[in-house]
Amino acid sequence: MPHREFYPKRAQVEEGLQPLDTEFHDVLVIPPKRKQGDNVIGDDSFFRFAVVKAHPEGSKQGKYVDPPEIWGKEDLGQRKIIGIAHPEHVQADNLGERGPVFAALPIKAEPGASSCAFCYLVDARNLVSPNPWTAEEWDAPRAEDLEAAPGANATEAEVLLAMPRGIVLRLKASNLQALDGVTKATRVNVVGDGVQYEIEPVELKREPEIWNQLRNGTIAGRALYRALQGAAPRQARVLPLVNVTSLTPQEVRP
Repeated sequence: MPHREFYPKRAQVEEGLQPLDTEFHDVLVIPPKRKQGDNVIGDDSFFRFAVVKAHPEGSKQGKYVDPPEIWGKEDLGQRKIIGIAHPEHVQADNLGERGPVFAALPIKAEPGASSCAFCYLVDARNLVSPNPWTAEEWDAPRAEDLEAAPGANATEAEVLLAMPRGIVLRLKASNLQALDGVTKATRVNVVGDGVQYEIEPVELKREPEIWNQLRNGTIAGRALYRALQGAAPRQARVLPLVNVTSLTPQEVRP
């Protein structure tokens, strides 16, 4: 490819710094499966988009270097990418497809097993679209009665949350129908093994930014939480926002 003559042979990236010494962003895209279950491309292939990140000629910055190309088993780094995008191929446990919907790949120094020569990965296979937040007719009561989105009436949800200090928490909520129509709900404080957990339903009519982001398709991001529930307003702050309904495998939904 024409742009490879500019591509560094090895990313010289110091731990904790951004990989600014590379001139290109490589965006890897795995398309959704067709309705009959076949991928648009092979299960171990993906589309690669090379985009100029920085260039002496400013007019080229942000431009595509080449047309998108399909990468497969014979291309450099393909096995590592598939190991990230399709962990079920490595485990071979028949427990279902999984992996990231969007990932910023770890471009960093050795060990090589945890680093990549690419930037971003987008895998539409693991995305549930439309989901209840993007498809439900909450704001159009007189509109056409469409089929409910996948998981719209689920009564329980379970999610893994990666936290600081190498800690991952599992959060599960059941009997969610009990919150239908609830405008004020009690915050729950749980203490176990010296760790305090706080769970509180968010009153969305007081949180327009959260509502708008979810209705407009946010999968994972950040949103302003105004914390205005009840009679005791707390300090507004920006918090991570994850749309669990867009990531929950459909086959395990209640």
